[in-house]
Amino acid sequence: MTKHNGTGWFVRRQWDFERFGLLPPKLWLRLQRRDLPKVLCISIPKSGTHLLERALCLHRDLYRRLLPTINNRNIEKYGGLRNLLQRMRPGELIFAHLHFSANHKDVLKDHDVHTLFMIRDPRDIVLSQCNYLMYSRNHPLHRRFASESDMSGRLKLAICGEPELNIPSIADRLRKYKGWLDSAGLVVRFEGLVGGQEQDLRTGQRQILFRLFNFLNLPANDDICDAIISGLAIPVSPTFYRGKTGQWMKHFTPEIEELFMQTTEELMECYGYAGIHAGV
Repeated sequence: MTKHNGTGWFVRRQWDFERFGLLPPKLWLRLQRRDLPKVLCISIPKSGTHLLERALCLHRDLYRRLLPTINNRNIEKYGGLRNLLQRMRPGELIFAHLHFSANHKDVLKDHDVHTLFMIRDPRDIVLSQCNYLMYSRNHPLHRRFASESDMSGRLKLAICGEPELNIPSIADRLRKYKGWLDSAGLVVRFEGLVGGQEQDLRTGQRQILFRLFNFLNLPANDDICDAIISGLAIPVSPTFYRGKTGQWMKHFTPEIEELFMQTTEELMECYGYAGIHAGV
């Protein structure tokens, strides 16, 4: 039986009630409000999905539908994207790691659903992937990543992939999601949303939240955004590692950075992360 730290366990349970709309104020919303947005949140795994979820679910008018994160493997279990969107209620959020498809784009046109696409510097994505798989002993890829003797080996594995074990390269992953850059209603960058203690970073966070909630036609003022920013600092996700930006610079050797850029240079430009190098 897993032992829980009392405070940590309570915070996680409290957060579950909050994000799934099970506390009294949001239960009222679920029954009464019909003017709230329905929101589909797309993200690449390890790009800050839980940070985006927290920012949205801390808003009084939004809650996550009681579903796991939808992906290409489980979506048919729920009747496909069209069925999921048809059954959405006002104020609901669905989170998904869905590769872009023209079919998805057509389905979205037929429903009044706002779409967000969460992205992050792909170098931090592969670092987060390595850390997560190294310490998640129940994950099927844990043993393969743990078999590498050092971080450089794990980073090379995440960058290049291993097709025989169904480990995609980072370039393959970026290509499969690239269409959302133009088809999602709003692109949200992890680096801006994570912010920091410095005043200019917190100001940037506030601006991003204003933009996000204005896009969703929801109320947003300094008090609402500052309360959400304060709540973002509490890590409650089992996949949360450090929640910092630019950590790849501490682990990418010149060899690793060259390998990464050789395979992703064009994609880095598409995602808006070209020209950022270690030490710059």
